[in-house]
Amino acid sequence: MEIDPSGGKYWLWRHRYPPTKNGKQQDYRIGPYPKFSLKKARQIRDEQKQKMLVDLINPCAAKRDEKAKQVRITLAKAIAKANLRRAETGDKAITMNSLAVITGVAATTITRLARNDDKAASALSLDLASKLVTALDCGIEDLMEVVVEIDT
Repeated sequence: MEIDPSGGKYWLWRHRYPPTKNGKQQDYRIGPYPKFSLKKARQIRDEQKQKMLVDLINPCAAKRDEKAKQVRITLAKAIAKANLRRAETGDKAITMNSLAVITGVAATTITRLARNDDKAASALSLDLASKLVTALDCGIEDLMEVVVEIDT
């Protein structure tokens, strides 16, 4: 278990990948306590350990990749919804560049979120998510589900 500076408690699995003496130490954050019981945390740890040892999958990288995929899907859906609403009113469609200008961030930040840059997508901040919601005129729930997942 790990306690962060704000007092939140998280189940943590500390391991080495590759699983050898010379492997790099990594921390796999399982989830928040008490949302995840000790029994559930151990079950998730055992599943991830099995994937690492048998399938040779880096559990931290796999988790980051899955979160990034969810961010890209959610961002694409939000942009599509916004462009449908704009088409109905006769407004011009939002592009990645115009979205960057509206949110006040670099165009590369937006395009990295939409492409295969897993590091950028998994690091989507709540601040940027709120700017995207405002710019796309969509509900916060459209992006919140992903931001909450990333924080755990």
